Amino acid sequence: MLSRPTTDQVLNAMADDLIAVVLPHVSGEAAKVLATQIEQLTRRLARRAAHEIGWMTEEIAAIDAALDRTPDPTNSWHLEDVLDRYSAASTALSDAIAEAFADEDTDRVAQYKALLAQRVVNEQEVLGALELVGRG
Repeated sequence: MLSRPTTDQVLNAMADDLIAVVLPHVSGEAAKVLATQIEQLTRRLARRAAHEIGWMTEEIAAIDAALDRTPDPTNSWHLEDVLDRYSAASTALSDAIAEAFADEDTDRVAQYKALLAQRVVNEQEVLGALELVGRG
């Protein structure tokens, strides 16, 4: 029993129980496939819950530094507020990429592509290894 469980710990415990406790009592093949899919998705959500705000704030800081933007002074860590700041930073990056391409500034284009590459790495942490069992 966890005395101070985090969201990811709760989700992983649910996934563990689904496989260890529920799945052995499921008889239909379609239900077994669905239970396994739910287990995998629950583990991905656990990973996301544990790191989503951190990944976004790190990316916001990297974009702010690359674009020489003044960081948003908002100090709220609520997901919706972080998402708003992330969206604003993403829009600024998109505008900067368009400008760099228009200016044919290959150095800036490369710098901004590196920021996007890190975004893909973070997204792959959540989605990349997902294998939906029973789906072809």
